[in-house]
Amino acid sequence: RELAILIGVVLAIVVLKERVTRGRATGAMAIGLGSLFVAIAP
Repeated sequence: RELAILIGVVLAIVVLKERVTRGRATGAMAIGLGSLFVAIAP
């Protein structure tokens, strides 16, 4: 569970960086993957 939260935080940081550089499509996809990880982990 703690590992899933850590992964979520890391993905959130990556999304913030990607949003500045590449755009929102990559960010939205990363958010979706992050949500999927959080949903599966518990």
